[in-house]
Amino acid sequence: MFGRKGLNPTASTAPIGRPLEESNALAAKIKSEAATCHPLVLAAKMTGFLSPPAVSGAAEHITVEDIDRPVICETRTGDGITEGLLFQFVGQRGESGAVYIFEGFAAIWPDDEKSPRARISSDILQRYVGNYSDQVREVKQRIKPQVSEQERRIKEQLRDFLG
Repeated sequence: MFGRKGLNPTASTAPIGRPLEESNALAAKIKSEAATCHPLVLAAKMTGFLSPPAVSGAAEHITVEDIDRPVICETRTGDGITEGLLFQFVGQRGESGAVYIFEGFAAIWPDDEKSPRARISSDILQRYVGNYSDQVREVKQRIKPQVSEQERRIKEQLRDFLG
């Protein structure tokens, strides 16, 4: 038979090397929370679920339970520097670390691992989080100070400093 591999729409979402039943149950649990949580919380949960460990012996998946307020972060890409969002997370088994969410990908880096786990592309996250890239852009715009507000604050601070 000819064709591309992996196009079975009924195939499991189980990442390679994980027990199918466990992975399907966890994926179903995360998907069931979609209606009650912010889309980027859902993206963080799916990133933890889908990211394979960077080192052997690490937990197969991270069940992200909670994330804090985002801050703007940056990373180098082929096109230069890209802005994204950084969230600190707490996992179900007590793990903690950082979730990096950019318009083109997301990654998770547990505190007890030496390097971040593999990036999950926005194409994959889009399957679980509607308008994923738009959601990232919207939150970045909301938390990033506007230039005019920033200029006003700098001028005030400079005036206070200089007297």
